[in-house]
Amino acid sequence: MRLSSSALPALGSAVTVSVALRDRHIEFEVPAVVAWHRNDEFTVVFDYLTARQTYGLTLAIALAQQAAERAVRDARRVVDRTVSGRAR
Repeated sequence: MRLSSSALPALGSAVTVSVALRDRHIEFEVPAVVAWHRNDEFTVVFDYLTARQTYGLTLAIALAQQAAERAVRDARRVVDRTVSGRAR
């Protein structure tokens, strides 16, 4: 899983990833190890996930993708309206 932080953890260090999906009333922590980092991003790998943690991570990723897709759609609508307004 790729994450970002202003303070990068050292390679190979043990970290805890906290996930909170407040609108779904889901909060949990997952132990992980830093696999690599560059600039302000780093990737972690998980040793073992419970069923609840797997569900929570899958749901968090899906919600983030939906939010990103919604933002792109909304931006396109704004651009379309702006271009349509100029065409008149």
